Amino acid sequence: NSSFRSLLGVRGAITDTWDYDASVQYSKVKADQRTLNYFKVDRIQRSMNVVADPATGAPVCMSALDGTDPACVPYNVFQIGGITQEALDYLQVPGLQQGTIDQTIYQGIITGDLANIGVKSPWASEGIQVAFGAEYRKDKLDNQTDELLSTAQLSGSGGATISIAGETSVTDLFTEIRIPIAEGLTGADSLSVDAAYRYSDYDSLTTDTYKVGMDWAPIQDVKFRGSYQKAVRAANG
Repeated sequence: NSSFRSLLGVRGAITDTWDYDASVQYSKVKADQRTLNYFKVDRIQRSMNVVADPATGAPVCMSALDGTDPACVPYNVFQIGGITQEALDYLQVPGLQQGTIDQTIYQGIITGDLANIGVKSPWASEGIQVAFGAEYRKDKLDNQTDELLSTAQLSGSGGATISIAGETSVTDLFTEIRIPIAEGLTGADSLSVDAAYRYSDYDSLTTDTYKVGMDWAPIQDVKFRGSYQKAVRAANG
């Protein structure tokens, strides 16, 4: 396995109230897997179909006699020490799969602390804080398997592992807000509400997610927190 990730970002102040944060990210993961010491299914069948050589009387594969597989070596599981290295060399074959995952992300966010322009609750010293932005993300997968894996020719490997390739892309628009309502009051050492919303476009479908929450600390040592959220995940196949 090997991975590479690069990230370039810039952030700063637009005004005393507003800040920006923009970034672009690219990552790539490469995974190559070699499967060793599994027996090839059709070779097992041929190596155990053994008869006596008409010329010498020695055990020989039927496929070697009829020319179907001249390289076949008898696999003798009925005698201690009967399994030879030559038989294993014939039966064991390596499987190979090579996969890559590429991801590209573009993101831009603007945040604001509205206390600087006097937008706040009369019972709180902190102002309302907001954020909004956009993100574009593209994921690409390519996993290629050799013929042995894709045709389930490796015994004990759990069935066929087929090649697969595809990509998804999503565009998100999102916003968040935090509203301090009260601070340092009797029965409300701190009280605030927050909310968030995200709109997502997955090419073939669109969806939205959201969150609403509240934090309340009646005294400094006790806090209650509650929220309601909706989350959506895109299908992976």
